[in-house]
Amino acid sequence: PSERRGVDLVRVVENVLDMLLDKFNSHGIQVVKDFAPDLPQVLADFDHMSQVLLNLMLNACQAMPEGGTLTFRMRAKANMVELSVQDTGVGIPEEEVSKIFDPFFTTKPVGEGTGLGLTVVHGIIQEHNGTIRVHSIPSEGTTFVVALPIHLPRE
Repeated sequence: PSERRGVDLVRVVENVLDMLLDKFNSHGIQVVKDFAPDLPQVLADFDHMSQVLLNLMLNACQAMPEGGTLTFRMRAKANMVELSVQDTGVGIPEEEVSKIFDPFFTTKPVGEGTGLGLTVVHGIIQEHNGTIRVHSIPSEGTTFVVALPIHLPRE
């Protein structure tokens, strides 16, 4: 069960990046962070958001076998905080983009993916009253944009 409270999404990103930094370095992946100053906290479960980011970052790493750039942007928009995770990887063919959140759908070779990572990500984001969308251009890269509600502490 999720325990939602005020969560600093920048801290979640930094924590997961720390876990994967060696992997990114060994794969020749450069990380770029572009976070707006003074971002509000989101109403979320810290561990669930870590799982979401771990999935998105590992997918990005696998999409860039020859190295590349992984860019994180975060902005407050209306009553949401928007986080984009953008890679310069192989991209997803247009006809497959609509299926990526379906259970057991994978673009990976047999034995390399269960097709459940993005299904879990989608479920967690929905459970948090957020949204996730994807934009991908084959051979140019993929961007996932996660929007989560801002935490409004009760007076």
